[in-house]
Amino acid sequence: MSQTETAIRESINLADRIRKDFGFEVSVIGGSGSRTNPWYIIEPDSERAALHTLQLLTVFSSLQNALWRVDKAHPLDEAPDQLRVVVERIRFQDESAIAERVPYFVQFDMPAAQVNPLAVLGCVQPEVGLALPYQLGWLHYQGATESMPLDVSGTGYAAPYGAPGIDATVFLYRSSSALADTKLDVDDIANEFAAADKVLQIHSGSVGLGEEQTVHPELARLPWKVRHYTTAEGGTAFLMLTAAGDHFIKVRLTARPGARTAECARASYEEFLHLADVVPR
Repeated sequence: MSQTETAIRESINLADRIRKDFGFEVSVIGGSGSRTNPWYIIEPDSERAALHTLQLLTVFSSLQNALWRVDKAHPLDEAPDQLRVVVERIRFQDESAIAERVPYFVQFDMPAAQVNPLAVLGCVQPEVGLALPYQLGWLHYQGATESMPLDVSGTGYAAPYGAPGIDATVFLYRSSSALADTKLDVDDIANEFAAADKVLQIHSGSVGLGEEQTVHPELARLPWKVRHYTTAEGGTAFLMLTAAGDHFIKVRLTARPGARTAECARASYEEFLHLADVVPR
């Protein structure tokens, strides 16, 4: 088999494995992400090419059991069709956590300056105008589609986010008691949070640490209600709830035991506080 035939076969195997194991349809033709052998993404649309870049990083970081987030990305002066993506990464090896910064290289069929991985959306729900970023702190969108799926109750939407050892779900739903198109207020948030807090502690065995907090991010119209928990397994959890228009936004985040995992969970939690900014009032 010639070198060209081998490269084609490896590319097909890579894309097929990503599709089967992760559900991503990534238009990648070989490469390893290194400077001398960049991943080659043949997607002609710049936004889709950026999404495929993040999906590749998701795949390879998952295989390495690593927490990761994109720090910055810029085209190479000497190769304008290549993008250098710098990733902050924490790998768990035996009992240790190894923090590092790793550059990856990606080639496109367009100027790399048109591809911006940090602007990629994970999923959208046009009905309410919600657009969630692919990356939230150390967490990344886990859905295979870009449409926000209905949650199990059928009354709202649920978007899964995750990383090795950390899981989170963003719920978007209308109040069961408020009239349609009625804007929710701080009292609605407090009542809904109290009910969600009770359900979480009863059904998951999580124990609340301290009292609930009210957090009011800059520029946000309404505050978040937040509480920190210890899970039954000794890990960390957060429950967060706010409102935008006539919808509640609720986030449940759970992290396995471990200082670095808890640290990354808290950093991600702070990113979730700005979710209400992307929902129309």
